[in-house]
Parts: sequence; structure tokens; C-alpha cells
Amino acid sequence: MAPFGVRLERRAEKEFAKLPANVRRRFYVVFEALEADPYRPRPGCDIRVLKGHPNIRAVRVGEYRAIYEVVGTEVWFTKFGHRSTVYSS
Repeated sequence: MAPFGVRLERRAEKEFAKLPANVRRRFYVVFEALEADPYRPRPGCDIRVLKGHPNIRAVRVGEYRAIYEVVGTEVWFTKFGHRSTVYSS
């Protein structure tokens, strides 16, 4: 069993479903990597801490980003979207 569980908030689930199929497949690979360690950037899992928000991180998949926060042993995704829009509100 993986040390961390990946969860998507309801809004994030809807945004994830709207992503292109090839991007969703790439995010599944990222989910598996985050289950092992949601804090460490590595090839195929480009993680950055958001400025001004030390507990919130973004992970990059091509032109798309996902915003998440680690709560206990769960990785909660709150937003998915294109890099041009995901950081706004």
C-alpha cells in the first residue's frame, strides 16, 4: 500500500474530466509518483511550491497544471487546468 492516498475534490474531478485524454493519462503517472512522495520533484513529476502558500503545490504536465495540498497522508487535488488559467482564482 502506498504511503499517501490521492484524492480529488469534486470541482477538481470535473476539471480533470474535461482535460484531453492524453493529458489525463500523463496525470495518472503523476498520481502514482505522488503516492510515494508528494514533496520531492523528479523526472516526470515537476513539483513547485506556490509563492505565498507554503503548503500548496503545483505539478506540471506539459501545458497543464494541477494544484494540490498534502493533508496528513492524503494528497488533495483542488484544481486542474491550462497553465494560463489555473493560477487565477
